[in-house]
Amino acid sequence: MAIRLSSFHISLFLGLLIIVHPTLAIQKGFTTNLIHRESPLSPLKTQSLDKYERLRSSIQRSMSKINQFSTSAAGDFIKSSHGEYAVELSYGTPPVPQLGLIDTASSFVTTQCHPIFNSYTHTHIHPIFNPLNSSTYKVQNCPSKTCHGQYKLLALCGKNNTCEFVTLNHMFYVSRGEVATETITFKSITKEITIPQVIFGCVHNNYEQFKHMNPNRVGLANGPLSLISQFRSSFGGKFSYCFIPFFTEGNYTSKINFGANAEVSGSNVISTPIVKKVPTSVGLYYLTLNGFSVGTTHIPFYSNLPRVSRANDVGNIIVDTGMSLTYLPEGMFNSFRSALEGIIKGQKVQDPNDHLDLCYKTNDGGADLNIPNVIANFVGGDLILRPYNTFILSSDEVLCLAMAPFRGHTYGYLGNIAQVNILVGYDTVGHKMSFKPTDCTMEKP
Repeated sequence: MAIRLSSFHISLFLGLLIIVHPTLAIQKGFTTNLIHRESPLSPLKTQSLDKYERLRSSIQRSMSKINQFSTSAAGDFIKSSHGEYAVELSYGTPPVPQLGLIDTASSFVTTQCHPIFNSYTHTHIHPIFNPLNSSTYKVQNCPSKTCHGQYKLLALCGKNNTCEFVTLNHMFYVSRGEVATETITFKSITKEITIPQVIFGCVHNNYEQFKHMNPNRVGLANGPLSLISQFRSSFGGKFSYCFIPFFTEGNYTSKINFGANAEVSGSNVISTPIVKKVPTSVGLYYLTLNGFSVGTTHIPFYSNLPRVSRANDVGNIIVDTGMSLTYLPEGMFNSFRSALEGIIKGQKVQDPNDHLDLCYKTNDGGADLNIPNVIANFVGGDLILRPYNTFILSSDEVLCLAMAPFRGHTYGYLGNIAQVNILVGYDTVGHKMSFKPTDCTMEKP
């Protein structure tokens, strides 16, 4: 005998499915706000600084981060990393709100926890998470698959055989804590999204020389312990974001999308392959950049260092949300700078902050300089970089190139200034990245 179900029973059944299987609720995707940590809207900003001083802080973090990658090899351990864009999320049951810095060059999720075993001076807007107050917190054992198995953590066996981790910077310890699972809740545009059993690092120690670094991190690299990798089946391995320009005025925020919301489609979309590099546990997003075109000049991607093999030509630039500046191998940077100098007719001046390499005097926010568009020639398509992707105001009267030479290296980094007003999509299953020029102040969930 056939059984007919009313629409009420079907709705009730689907509702129960979502309760029993929380991941079903996020398969359709969700969108949440991102705030640059130096934005006027950010609770993390230093109140006493003006907008140019906050930009200087961001650039200084970028320089610190590139120095970290310059002096230590990529390996199977957790690197401490700066982040520039904050997302609101909560840990535990009941949920405790936090601000986490997203980072596509980090493959681990961490947050500051009680008890704190040494000094902690970073500004914390929300109460520090205390795992003793959460009914869903579970420390991982040592040894275990999570601790020493497939995830290849730089892990230690702590008291009572609990799994502990350390993060590194320049091969020095930055922080230490225990590896656990916990429920994380995101405050999306329309609803709260709860994700159970996230493997993360509960930070208890912040070592003295790095105590200023914010330990709250949402790793989005393609390593096995990043948020996007842990829940690949729920998110479809997809996320995207749209960054508003640094000096945007008004109550605008950037956006980050997961799952179905992360689709990048329509006209003017270019897609390029994500290249896998060894070690895969780090999971950085390498793309292949053939070069830049500016005016009638094409500057091929190259380094003035000896090339080990033609494999260096593939996967030669890393996309990094935690890096403000774009870094190019020194030889390419010098050629690119020369091409710009041949086109831009303006008075060259020094950067008042002494950080950036090519600066011009401006009386109109840079509009009087007629900065040319730059074409980034990726494998798969050409991406137009507007003047706000390549230059930034260092003061009311000085406009500077937001790029720098990466000395001693054959690859580069595409920083977040170069990504503003572009919808950037990551497909970690299809191994491709997509770009779509977008007014990110108008981006809707």
